[in-house]
Amino acid sequence: AFAWMPGAPRDAARAAAELFDYLPSSAAWWDGRSPWLAQEYNDLAERAAVIGFPVDPFAARGPGPSPVNPDRNRQMALSAASLLGDGWLMPMGFEYGMDVPFAQAGSEDFEAAQASGPRFAAQIEAANRFLAAMPGDAGGSLRLLQAVGDQTALLRTSRNGSSHLVVLNRDPINACRPDLALLSAQAGGRPSVTME
Repeated sequence: AFAWMPGAPRDAARAAAELFDYLPSSAAWWDGRSPWLAQEYNDLAERAAVIGFPVDPFAARGPGPSPVNPDRNRQMALSAASLLGDGWLMPMGFEYGMDVPFAQAGSEDFEAAQASGPRFAAQIEAANRFLAAMPGDAGGSLRLLQAVGDQTALLRTSRNGSSHLVVLNRDPINACRPDLALLSAQAGGRPSVTME
């Protein structure tokens, strides 16, 4: 069973984990650099699987941090939701870049969004492949290693001890060039690298 309670006090979420198998991650509301998302994951992941969402499924899709490149905003949100949780759920219409929340959308909204075809199919498939390849069960830990400029690096460690270095690039236009040697040293080894 899934407990939809984003924004609930941490004590309430921990208590809900005694009754529910899945809890929502707050990745959809994360600024991409603050340590609280990793703290949330670590507090909840031992009790229940933490499920990410690229956007709030019930709210209108705003322009996000970069109105210059709204597709890039959605790609970054998809990456954070899928790479930093035990699973992820995509609100209906997200794959088409639909701005109307699915709970408020009418058939005309879906038809208009579908007319251009799926805009994020490759990113969605890549996210699902990554999660399918993650060893171990849900749970483990998440550690923020670095948040410099538009680049954020986190270490994701599964319950069986395998680690992945996740590098998120929030720059809407430019690629990032992380210092993998430095990040590996901060991580304490040579984790597999996943970059967005």
